Amino acid sequence: MEFYSNELFEKMIHDIEIILEKNEKPLTSIELVIPLIQKTIKHLKREFLSKDLETVEDEIYFFKHIKPKFHSRLIYYIELFQFEIQRPTGIVHEQIQFIRERSQSIQKFQSENKEFLTYYKSNANYLDQIYFTRGNDDFRIKLNHLCFESDPCFSTSHDYLLARFISNELLLEYFDNQITLLSASQSKIIKAKNQVLNWTSSKTNLIELIYAFHEIGCFNNGEADLKIIAATFSSIFNIPLGDFYRTYIDLKCRNNPTKFLDFLRESLENRMLEDDL
Repeated sequence: MEFYSNELFEKMIHDIEIILEKNEKPLTSIELVIPLIQKTIKHLKREFLSKDLETVEDEIYFFKHIKPKFHSRLIYYIELFQFEIQRPTGIVHEQIQFIRERSQSIQKFQSENKEFLTYYKSNANYLDQIYFTRGNDDFRIKLNHLCFESDPCFSTSHDYLLARFISNELLLEYFDNQITLLSASQSKIIKAKNQVLNWTSSKTNLIELIYAFHEIGCFNNGEADLKIIAATFSSIFNIPLGDFYRTYIDLKCRNNPTKFLDFLRESLENRMLEDDL
């Protein structure tokens, strides 16, 4: 049984990895992974029920070490599916706050079941025959309330709770990684905002742009004053424009008054053509 379960588990993990590699969108991947795990657990159940267990220790080993390993992955991906559906999009700090709240909820669950969690993590075994053999739903012991909804031939009072513990550890690790990635992304955004952009083309080119923007009413529904627009561009791009009206007069006297605008249009058109090649 142990050899078969190890082989089955390794195949399941391998198939999950293939699905995750082929699909970039988390929800698409999870929707494919969950049925795969459910199918694998059905195989495990058939194999288990077809065997005659020789000892109580064999039964304890299965429900303490084998079944929770599979079931924890199912719980993990179901929880992950719900997480991704409810996860806010866009603003980074809102996503981080949402993830922290989910982490706190998991930690609260772990704390509420601290007694059994301590028993499991300490590798204790003095209650194994109660926790991990079938037909021992002793109400004097704090039971996992969901165990009564399971198949009594394929469940014990605490194997589901153990699977929840394992899946929670996986979820907390996933959440920590997500917070790290989002925090790094947020740092890059803040850094980009703090970077100074200097206008390194000619002053004449910028003034040509400013007059074009003003003429078609790009700012404040066409109500923005030309002087305000010029002052804003001068401040943002760290370039003194001086007597910009005089420069505008000079532009009008050129053979091609819109030389820079024509150059921008030509450059963009060439870029678009290259993209299509």
